[in-house]
Amino acid sequence: MKEIREHRAKNPIPESKMMENVLFWEKTGLPEITKQSDKTGNIDILAGGLSIDLYKGDGSNAIAAGSTIKLLTERGITPEYWLTLDPNEQVYRFLKDLSRDTKSIISVTSDPSIYEHINKETAVIYYPMCMVYRPEKRKVLNGTTVGITAIPIAMMLGFKNITAYGLDSCLIDGQYNSGYYSSDRHMEVFDIECNGRKFSCNRQNLMQAIDFKNFCTLFGGCFNINFAGNGLLACMARGK
Repeated sequence: MKEIREHRAKNPIPESKMMENVLFWEKTGLPEITKQSDKTGNIDILAGGLSIDLYKGDGSNAIAAGSTIKLLTERGITPEYWLTLDPNEQVYRFLKDLSRDTKSIISVTSDPSIYEHINKETAVIYYPMCMVYRPEKRKVLNGTTVGITAIPIAMMLGFKNITAYGLDSCLIDGQYNSGYYSSDRHMEVFDIECNGRKFSCNRQNLMQAIDFKNFCTLFGGCFNINFAGNGLLACMARGK
């Protein structure tokens, strides 16, 4: 676990670049996300793990996490929301076909290159809890990945009931994801056991699992989540 904590602490983005990103988004004048009134329905989180293939919806009441937007677009699915977190420009190289019907929820740490592709009329920004800048701002709890960060974002949108597709947090059939971007593809793999089942995970998968455990400790009574598939997070949530 020491290796995992050390990996989490490494930030490949220089502080100067991160601050440039923050200043850019603040100058756009886009409004900050606000807590919406509670809703009785369900919202779907769509991430890039292989269980995304189990999603049969049309994108309504759904949050697409990061690069998953490319996969969904090619499948003819227009998600209602698109969530960003990653400050790397390469993550956003597939945004040419972002629908104007999709509402963007943008971390102020995100690379400015996505600005030209979003619908400015419906986009909002947020300040992730992980950043040390702007201590006076109300911040949104974030996780290691954009997929896990979608859980507190769903709560900000007023949803308590969540179904997650593609949040596997492990290898399935030797693959990490169905998406188009994976910075974790060549990471060292760890074999772990959870509730009597064995999983193969890289550091990013394990950090995501730790984030989920922490979210449940902090907000366990504030949301109900079901995971598609039989990945690590599904095993943690179901207890089997």
